[in-house]
Amino acid sequence: MKSRSSRATCGAWFERLEPRLLLDGDVTVTVVKKNLKIAGDGADNEITITQGGTPNTFDVTGDSGTTVNGAPAGSFTSVKRDFRIDMGLGNNVLTLDGVRVADDVTIRTRSGDDTVTLDDVIVVDDLKVRAGWGDDAVIIQNGSRMRNTVRILTSDGDDGIGIADSTVDDQAQMRTGRGKDTVVILDAVLEDVLLTTGDAKDQITIDPSTVNETFAMYTGSGPDEISIDETQFGGSLVVGTGSGNDTLTVTNSSVSDQTWLYAAAGGDQVTITDSTFSDDFVLFTGSGADTVLVDPTTFEANVAIGTGSGADVVTFDTATCQGVVLMWTSSNQDQVNLTGSAFSDEVFLLTGSDDDQVTVNGSTFDYGVDGRLGSGDDTFTATGTDWSGGTVDAESEDDTYVNGGGNTGVLPDLVDFETT
Repeated sequence: MKSRSSRATCGAWFERLEPRLLLDGDVTVTVVKKNLKIAGDGADNEITITQGGTPNTFDVTGDSGTTVNGAPAGSFTSVKRDFRIDMGLGNNVLTLDGVRVADDVTIRTRSGDDTVTLDDVIVVDDLKVRAGWGDDAVIIQNGSRMRNTVRILTSDGDDGIGIADSTVDDQAQMRTGRGKDTVVILDAVLEDVLLTTGDAKDQITIDPSTVNETFAMYTGSGPDEISIDETQFGGSLVVGTGSGNDTLTVTNSSVSDQTWLYAAAGGDQVTITDSTFSDDFVLFTGSGADTVLVDPTTFEANVAIGTGSGADVVTFDTATCQGVVLMWTSSNQDQVNLTGSAFSDEVFLLTGSDDDQVTVNGSTFDYGVDGRLGSGDDTFTATGTDWSGGTVDAESEDDTYVNGGGNTGVLPDLVDFETT
């Protein structure tokens, strides 16, 4: 167990979102039917909620000039159920520090630049946070545990959502509006995740964490950056990016169930490194000059990679593929590079129109290769590879086969190559 001072937090990521103002509003705090109710007055407020000295008691303290029921602080007893908090308008800061809530926590902020932090907090039932327009931050960190569902919704603005060194025992749903949003998941244990971001440039970082079931992520249009590192997915991984020049990186991670990655129109970059995929792996990219790099990674089941129109580059470098592999590219001058990789089952390569290049170097094929090179002046190069037969059909136009030497086994049958 990490000490509190050494645990991962999100402060460095979201510091830019925190207001630096003298806050002089007032919040009204009551206990109604064993629920703690807090309402802001529409001014800029900052409060901290801590555990009181006796059971079911909570202290609410005003910070930076904010008052609580007109006083600097207040202590509230007989709170045995929900926290229901509406900070109202203004630039508000709300911190729950070291508390245990016996039922639901519902937090609402409205227009303004707001920060909500749960620090070393246990919520026995659901957590619901809804932030209005403005540059908002919602942070769960420092050993917090949400024992039921988490729902975080932000509106338009440059928002941040962070979960660090914390656990969510049920589904976590996170959705941001338009704006340059930042989502950070650090040292977290999650069950089932649905993350959706709006249009504009979004940044999503997952490092290192565990997701026990499905992780599904969808970003809107804009040049988004997604980084997944040292994360274990016990279920499926689903990522969809909207139009824009997106970057998706998966490093030192593992996925136990199916993987589906889709990048829409734009010059996208997908990099898969030092990872393991135990079930089927599917990657599609839309139109644009896309780059797909896989090195060194293990695929224990089938692989399908397809690119849309554009000058695309697909590279497998020291990859291990234990299932069937299907790769196809669309129109424009595409490149497929298979270097130092091992293929234990059938491989199918299809390229579209225009002048494409397929280069195989230092690889091993246990089964035949079936290649179909579309129209265009295509080039197929084989060097230092152990082959097991198959057929590579160049189809139409002026196509070239280059034997780089060092090949062993049974080379594929070459069909319709004008130069060999």
